[in-house]
Amino acid sequence: MIGDPRIVQVECETSDDITRILRFEGREFPEYVQVKTTDRDKNWTATEIASRANKNAPTSLIEKSLLADKHGPGARFRIVTRRSVNASLDEYGIPNQIARKLIPYLDQYDLDRALQDLRAVDVNQLTDFSDFERSLVTVVQPTI
Repeated sequence: MIGDPRIVQVECETSDDITRILRFEGREFPEYVQVKTTDRDKNWTATEIASRANKNAPTSLIEKSLLADKHGPGARFRIVTRRSVNASLDEYGIPNQIARKLIPYLDQYDLDRALQDLRAVDVNQLTDFSDFERSLVTVVQPTI
């Protein structure tokens, strides 16, 4: 994250856990990074990050991040977590047991990259997978 040549400025422990100001194509934009350290073995869901503690106030994770934006249009928001992206694959039709076996083949920190990796996996290389597990991966690949 720090080695990105587009970084102009990094702020830690502000209203979000990390704010990075990036320069791209001559324009600067902020990226707000929420660092979540819960150990639950459950993927983050849209419901979880959008739920409000107080129904009458903007208290959800998403709303708090959006309200922190003081830099104008073009802001990006990211959640960084210790939760494995493999747990999230269940939403795409890959059960957790198979996702755990896919760990060596997939990015462990970025769901978008993990999905890219999953699309590119050659099921013939999955020699420790059963025929059923390989066929399930094959069926899911074109849908993501």
